[in-house]
Amino acid sequence: MRLHGIGYVRLLVVVPAAIFIRGVYKKEKFQADLKKVMPVEYLVDLFDNEICYNAMTADSMRDHMMNENEAFEDEIRKFYFIEAAYYANKAISQLFNFKNQGKKAIQTKNSLGGISFVRFYNVCEIVSKIYADLIKYAEKHREYETLLEDSESFIFNFNDLIDHMGRIISDRRESIHALKIISTQSPQKSKK
Repeated sequence: MRLHGIGYVRLLVVVPAAIFIRGVYKKEKFQADLKKVMPVEYLVDLFDNEICYNAMTADSMRDHMMNENEAFEDEIRKFYFIEAAYYANKAISQLFNFKNQGKKAIQTKNSLGGISFVRFYNVCEIVSKIYADLIKYAEKHREYETLLEDSESFIFNFNDLIDHMGRIISDRRESIHALKIISTQSPQKSKK
């Protein structure tokens, strides 16, 4: 079968249109999959096994870094600083799963099951305090400023999560908003 004139035009229109429609379908399906409801059990396990671990590890690294009594070399203190930021960032990225499912996964006055609000709040408070200390430390020791630049998006996401949780858990709004990380700018940008 030979294609002449209009056959080629149809082929040139139909094939790219089919590829485009398939791409749009895949993109829409991917976005729908992202929005699928995560089971509460998965979020509870994530919180218990990953988020708490990462927050506690970041807290421990921050404590070692801040301990002035220990005579660490600069490289070891820098290691603790980087590790504290890494584990805090990891906890934040995992906490961000609660943005869409937080109302189901966190206990409030009107809900049962899931994670107690106090536990969720405590972990968020730990992460917030870690960043407050890291930012203060970087302001005091200017050579650490650039180490926080990679954390700016995590700080933004954390504050966005806190805003969102304050809206959905309205009976605890004031205590949640108090968790926001004070400086959403790295120390290097704030000195301009």
